[in-house]
Amino acid sequence: MSTYENHKWVVPDKVLIYRRSGSPKYQMRLKVPDRTGYVVKSTKETDALLAEDIARKEYVSLAYKVENNLEIEKYDFLKLYRTWWKREKPSKSDARIRYIEGTIERYFIPYFTEVLSNRSITTLTDLDFEDYWTWRIGYWDSPEGKQNISRTTKRNNNRGKQRHSKKGNIKKRPSDKTLQMEQSLMKQIFWWGHRRGIVDRQPFIRAPKDASRKNLQVARRPTFELDEWRKLYRYMRVWVRGEAVGKQHRKDGRYAKTHKTYQRT
Repeated sequence: MSTYENHKWVVPDKVLIYRRSGSPKYQMRLKVPDRTGYVVKSTKETDALLAEDIARKEYVSLAYKVENNLEIEKYDFLKLYRTWWKREKPSKSDARIRYIEGTIERYFIPYFTEVLSNRSITTLTDLDFEDYWTWRIGYWDSPEGKQNISRTTKRNNNRGKQRHSKKGNIKKRPSDKTLQMEQSLMKQIFWWGHRRGIVDRQPFIRAPKDASRKNLQVARRPTFELDEWRKLYRYMRVWVRGEAVGKQHRKDGRYAKTHKTYQRT
């Protein structure tokens, strides 16, 4: 206790606030209910009364998590992902495993650990999730993305098996469908974390749509031209009556044109 300054028991033997030497902000030490160990974190307050209030609320939250078997450890994205994936991976197909691991290793981990400096999950804001899409859309034009392409281009093709993609067909702007799939994956991870008590809320996660394509008509298959339609319905009339119609035969195992006819039975 000698290393603590201005220490005070908020809840006797359970909740303590104090200041470290050289720091104006109060820390709190919370006894984990019905377990061994403590949770130590900053109140981020310099006023003792405000620090007491925060410490009480944190202890109530800690007691709730213990009572409901929720996680009480501190998590960054990498730890959250590994905890989630350990539980989810056995239920996924091989194709799904490749997609999830590839997407997270290529995009999610660099963003949350490098761009956001590996911050704690509880400090992430909706703006952090919104900024992901800007970073993601510009990834392949960034120095990291270009280096990724260059590195893959120099890779051997495993004797023609094409296991490693050359990434020559990468779109500079990912499609809306690609971003929606990443949105779904991100929601799965963070909303699972919320249910487990790791994340204190469900973050707002929504991928943007390409504004240049909003007013485009939905792509449809080409329709029949008038002469094609006439040819089709005339042929079907003959076919329905059971009259002789053209038969396409095989030549050297392939279909070929012929003028031979046969009678429908």
